[in-house]
This record gives sequence, C-alpha cells and structure tokens, in this order.
Amino acid sequence: MTIPIPPKMAIPDFSKPTDGIEGVYQGPRRWAPKSSAERQALGRDQFLHLLVTQLKNQDPQSPLRPDEFAAQLAQFTTVEQLTNLNDAMTAQAAADQLGQLINQTSLSVNLLGREVTARGDRLTVTPTGPGEVPVTVGGSGGLAVLRITDLAGNEVMRKELGTLGAGQQKVTLPSLPNGEYRYQVQVTDSAGGKVDVTTHTVGTVHGVQFRNGSLMRRIGGADVPLDQLVEIKPAG
Repeated sequence: MTIPIPPKMAIPDFSKPTDGIEGVYQGPRRWAPKSSAERQALGRDQFLHLLVTQLKNQDPQSPLRPDEFAAQLAQFTTVEQLTNLNDAMTAQAAADQLGQLINQTSLSVNLLGREVTARGDRLTVTPTGPGEVPVTVGGSGGLAVLRITDLAGNEVMRKELGTLGAGQQKVTLPSLPNGEYRYQVQVTDSAGGKVDVTTHTVGTVHGVQFRNGSLMRRIGGADVPLDQLVEIKPAG
C-alpha cells in the first residue's frame, strides 16, 4: 500500500514587515500601533468586504431584500459622514483658536508702553507711580476704609476714606515706599452691611508672556489677562 506524501507547506517569513489589524509588525520585538485614521480606513474596507461576502453567500431561497441592502449602506454612510463632520469641526476649532491667539498677540504687542486700567488689587509704587486708583462701589455707597498690605498679606497701612458714593470713584493713595503691594477698599452701608467694591490696577504694559496656555500682559509686577482690561489710555 502506497501512502501519499502530502504537499510541502509554505512557511511564512515573519522577518518581513506585515500589516496587522491593530498594528504593523516591524521585525522581532517591534510592533507599531496603527493610527486612528488607519483603523477607520480599515473599518470601512472591512464593512464593504463583509457586505460583498454577504451578497455572495446569501441564501438563494431567501436573498437579501433591496430595502435591507439600502438600509445597511445608509447606516454606514451616515456614520462615515458624522465622522468626517467631527473631523472638520475639530480642525475648524483649532483654526479659530489659532486665529484668536494671533489677534491677541498682535493687540498685546500694540499695548506695550501704554497705560491701562485692569481689574485687580495690585499696586506698583514708583517715583512716578499712580497717586490714585479707580474703584467701583456697589449699592448706595457708604463709609470706606483703605487697607494696604505687602504681597505676603501683612498690613502696612490703613486709612479712613470717609464716605464714598456709588459707582466709579477715585481713591487717593497715601505715601508709600517704592515696591509692590495689594489693597482693599472696605465699604459699609448705613445699616452696617458690607458693600461690594471692585478694585483696579493702573500701570504701564511693559511685557507680554505666555503662562499656562494664556497670553498675559505684564503691568508693574502683575500678570493680567486681556479680558481683565477695562481701559486703555491713548498713546503719547
């Protein structure tokens, strides 16, 4: 009895780069994952391949109805369009953010050397520093007290201001040694209640820098974001 000899089986060569479903084989101990775009493209190819296979192997006694075939194509097309729309919206958002950053940078550069007023509680005292600061008093105003501290929070001066009316007011600063300070204006109404007060920083923009992903204007010793500026004085 003769025993047939099976045909010789081909042994695949794994030393050559071979595409995988989730990555690319790049030789021994090297495996690079595919990008999301490559996986999405593979998903579309797989869908079409499965659909063609389904049509080839459908039961002749119960073939796929045209409406079922159209529904599957419609579902796939909808998902693909939504994916493309999401990619387009992401790209547009990135472009808008870049445009906004460019505009802010241009404006910030134009502010260099200009005197501005911003919301804040910092005081920069120099020989030519601000002799007064603007504050906005809420309610109907009341009795006011000016309190000045160093940057560590230690009180260096307290001054009675008398009565301040509602709205924007100018507070004259006392004589202080040159340096950096913080200040508060505490206002009490006739019933002894606390009145809201918004303090402002006045100074010259002398620098622009990025910090924590935001563009900051350097005013005295304070970094001020653009949305905190309330007044820009004319150049000159």
